[in-house]
This record gives sequence, C-alpha cells and structure tokens, in this order.
Amino acid sequence: MKTSTKATNSIRPNFEHRLSSTGFDNCIDLVNTIDLMTTRANGVLHAILMQFLGGASQSRLSDDIMIGLIDSAIQEINDIESTTRAFAAIKNPR
Repeated sequence: MKTSTKATNSIRPNFEHRLSSTGFDNCIDLVNTIDLMTTRANGVLHAILMQFLGGASQSRLSDDIMIGLIDSAIQEINDIESTTRAFAAIKNPR
C-alpha cells in the first residue's frame, strides 16, 4: 500500500523587490517604502476612477479586469499594513 506524504517544502517567494531598496533601518526607509506602495495603489485606483469619468461613450474594462484592479489596490494596502507592523515590531520589541 502506498501512503501519501505531504510535501515539507513550501513555496516562499521573496518580495523584497517591491520594497525600498535601502531596507528598513530607520523611519526614512519606512517612509520611502510606503511612498512606493501608496503610489502603486493610487495608480490602480485612478485607473478604476477613469472608467467612471469617461461617460457612456468610452469603452469600459471587463469586470474581470476591474476585479483585478480592485484586488490589487486591496493587496497593496494590506502590504502597507504588514510593512508598518513589521517595522513597529523591530523598533519596539516586546
């Protein structure tokens, strides 16, 4: 009888490329990282906004694309929350 084994190696992607290249040594590094994140989220939200400002004559993005845009903004905001929590944990260890 063959038994199934659960894989012990899980995929853990590295997302450091999405963070400030200077790291998180001080508050300026955190501000730079959050600035990049908010710029990305603002870009996504402006793309959504343009869909509603163009009027009925403008072609619209598909619902799937709109859902992807909204999810992208939500995930970026979640990344900001996670980043600030991580920074606070480093600066204020318990």
